[in-house]
Amino acid sequence: MSNPLPLQAGIPGGWEWMVILVIALLLFGNKIPGLARSLGSGINEFKAGLREGDKKPEDLEPKEPAKTVEKRP
Repeated sequence: MSNPLPLQAGIPGGWEWMVILVIALLLFGNKIPGLARSLGSGINEFKAGLREGDKKPEDLEPKEPAKTVEKRP
């Protein structure tokens, strides 16, 4: 009986994924904390924008009325 998935030999297994993970950590280990920090600050900014978008127009601070210039004859 033949193997139904002939390409299965190219898919990494458990140990291969562990080796790939170790190599990735060695190559990019010093950049991961900065990436996580920027991702967290981006999520916080996104949530703040959502909260700001949920405010009703009455809740927003009113803008100062425009000053009118009086023309004298």
